[in-house]
Amino acid sequence: MRNHFSSPDLDARDWRLRVGGAVERPIELDLDSIKAMRSTTFTAVVECAGNGRVYYEPPKEGLQWQNGAVGNAAWTGVLRKQIAHQLPKCEGRNGLMGVSLIRPLVLKEER
Repeated sequence: MRNHFSSPDLDARDWRLRVGGAVERPIELDLDSIKAMRSTTFTAVVECAGNGRVYYEPPKEGLQWQNGAVGNAAWTGVLRKQIAHQLPKCEGRNGLMGVSLIRPLVLKEER
């Protein structure tokens, strides 16, 4: 397993998802609000862009993967369109145009 980002130390009680940009009014949702939305589960395959990099001619920089930088997992969460439906209507816009994350966030559930 290789990860380009460290896992942030977050307190789920204080964490907020802020949605802004080209919207009439930005929104902020807490984790409980998001968990209350209908979630969807799907299985997806993820392949590292460097899979098989060791075979490139000419050689490329970075970790020299041979094979195996591929995995699949069942992902569960709220769809982007459900978040978009929380946004006030904007003139000339009919929903979420795109999403940009500065870095991925992993929230650890308390048990």
